[in-house]
Amino acid sequence: MIPLSISNKELKNALFDSGEWLVLLTFTNKNASVMIRVINNPEDVVFGGETFKAFPFQIDTITESNKGELPKINITLSNVDRIVQAYVEQDPDLGSGWNVHVDIVHNTALANAIAEIQYDFITMGATANESSVVFSCSMQNPLRYQFPRIRMLPNSCQHRFRHGGCDYKGADTSCTKTIQACRQKFYGASTIPFLAFPGIPTNAMYV
Repeated sequence: MIPLSISNKELKNALFDSGEWLVLLTFTNKNASVMIRVINNPEDVVFGGETFKAFPFQIDTITESNKGELPKINITLSNVDRIVQAYVEQDPDLGSGWNVHVDIVHNTALANAIAEIQYDFITMGATANESSVVFSCSMQNPLRYQFPRIRMLPNSCQHRFRHGGCDYKGADTSCTKTIQACRQKFYGASTIPFLAFPGIPTNAMYV
């Protein structure tokens, strides 16, 4: 059972609900140059300082297998305007390897910017026709994780751009991961979130 706060348990179990549960999707390609935020809602929603565009989509039931395979799920987005299809066609991996983050939040808790129910998937590929784009997704594979999480790299930031420790809010959609780029993006800040170790001599990597 997914743990919920007392307030959200009361909302879930109420006989009459004055609001609704919202599902927000964030698609991010491998180099974070493409970020799509959508919500299956009649109007746009602001959550966590980001705007999620009203956009029709459907999330299928997660499949399970007794053969040791990772669970799979299909996420279908509308393709009427061809916007998502264009992003997939311009991607070198054609929509494979993207991160899909799912936030489920009650509309009365949007201002808190906290989703108590969250999922992360990795896309294995995408197919498109005149009406829809279908992303075939799998759960995060623990064998794909980096160990150790922090490596002693001298010149390459290990933060994911605009995520986690990188709180950049400007207009840029990509980053070269260098300290020069970080200084430019956070110009005037007293500190910059550059996660690397420039003091290490040579280009060696230490763990």
